[in-house]
Amino acid sequence: MNALYEDCAEPRAAPPDAHSFLFSRCATPVITSVSRTQGSAGDRVELRGSGLTGPCLVLLGGAPARCSATDNATLVWDLVDHAMLPINTYHHVMPVVLDKGAAGFATPSLRDQFFLLKPFVAGVTPSTGGVNGGTRLSVIGSGFMGCKDDFEVMVGSLPCDVVETMYTEIVCVTTATDEGTFDVSVRIKAPQVSCPWCDEPSGGAAPEMEMVPCHPGEDCTFTVELASTPTVDSISNTSISANQLITLNGSGFGQEPCNVKITLGDSLAHVQSVSEDAIQFTALEAVAGTQELRVQILDKGFAESAVSAVEIIPSVEALSPQVGGVNGGNTIQITAFGMSPTDTAVSIGGEDCSTGRMEASSWMCIVPAGTEGAADVEVTSNGVPFPVQQYSYSAALTPQVDSVQRDIASSNLSLVGSGFIGNASVNVGSAHKCSVTSQTETTIECNLESPLAAGTYPVEVLVVDRGLASGSASVVVELAVLGFTPNAGKQNNPVFPRPCCKGNSTGFTKAPHVCHETLVVWKSWLFPRAQSSFRARC
Repeated sequence: MNALYEDCAEPRAAPPDAHSFLFSRCATPVITSVSRTQGSAGDRVELRGSGLTGPCLVLLGGAPARCSATDNATLVWDLVDHAMLPINTYHHVMPVVLDKGAAGFATPSLRDQFFLLKPFVAGVTPSTGGVNGGTRLSVIGSGFMGCKDDFEVMVGSLPCDVVETMYTEIVCVTTATDEGTFDVSVRIKAPQVSCPWCDEPSGGAAPEMEMVPCHPGEDCTFTVELASTPTVDSISNTSISANQLITLNGSGFGQEPCNVKITLGDSLAHVQSVSEDAIQFTALEAVAGTQELRVQILDKGFAESAVSAVEIIPSVEALSPQVGGVNGGNTIQITAFGMSPTDTAVSIGGEDCSTGRMEASSWMCIVPAGTEGAADVEVTSNGVPFPVQQYSYSAALTPQVDSVQRDIASSNLSLVGSGFIGNASVNVGSAHKCSVTSQTETTIECNLESPLAAGTYPVEVLVVDRGLASGSASVVVELAVLGFTPNAGKQNNPVFPRPCCKGNSTGFTKAPHVCHETLVVWKSWLFPRAQSSFRARC
């Protein structure tokens, strides 16, 4: 490469006219030495050579770097953080002088044309926190590539739990410790260095934990002190009801609601306002019973508190519907304060309200069958009973199915009855859904989504908010042989006749029906005098 740029002296030849462009090796900027081939974002790199005067650009692995030419012989560049290039990788360096073009390298090593990018730590914020841990610590730097599990942050000898990572920042939560100033260290699961010019293969090995250095001249320490620890001295009420505004008094709370986190057991409280000595909050989704109270100021940590627990008082806000049919089957929605999504039980009239699930702040479950009249609705969550509510079973509101007819040709069902007020769903047997196409208070039309084999199928109708319908209507499918095609054959040759079948349902005239499946075996050549038989399914 060196010989390409030797014996170039001024003056250089000029283009023959204004419409021509002259390519000249002597006009090419040349790099003869490189100050460093390894570093981090922000590190200053000097390229020395000739022809480096003028506006410049350096591309590192295709990403633009900041560049300036100090004189004809020196070009300086550094990489900006937002490039987010992979670490532990040698990226190709391409210096460009804008009025001359890309520079050539006349250095003794191919390595000078590459730059190995490494991560670094530039500092931590905040620099102080409380003794109870819980400070949300931001480690500032560059080259933090990976997921949370790829990083290990230590404050002294104690782990700092990593909760968030970005290319230029790691966020972790400190552990409780005694007062003191501690070094913050970072290790990252980094890939093996990839070398593009090495004779031996490199890269591709399993990543290993690698220490990330603190940038020279930066402070990478964190101070734990009692003076930075928030305190809670008192609470306005230790018994908390729905929508009740609670006040905490103390010190070191700051001024920002978004910087305050209050937990009641496993549930978050809603912070309404914050001042240096008071916090106001409401408990939106707390679980009934005694719950631990914890106050965390994110940039200081967990508070030293004179109040360790509160009592969550359960209440039921709404029950919908409050009345339904005697057969149950409808879904009831219980909106309450203090319910646990994993430990809630509901009974109506002493029977379990099954298939319970939590949706937002409401509990949904299937009403059991009952008898005419009022029934107690009992809710228990986290072992705490809620105020008893009332649900009424009404025979007058119970839907009734009187008859069903089936149109074989179209697979439509027509149901006649009463009380079909509200969206209805129809099931035939245990596995056949009938999609409702039209509905009035006394009729339902639906279409079977799958064919029925021979047999008897009970019809089940469920009306929203009213429940399962009474009645014993069913669909009956029968098979009958109407004839064979062909109906004759040679004695010693097998014949496979195709039967024609028909089916019917209760209260409905028989009519021919096309068979879905036929399996006929005719073996007259074995038993000439035997009666032939077959089976068929419509």
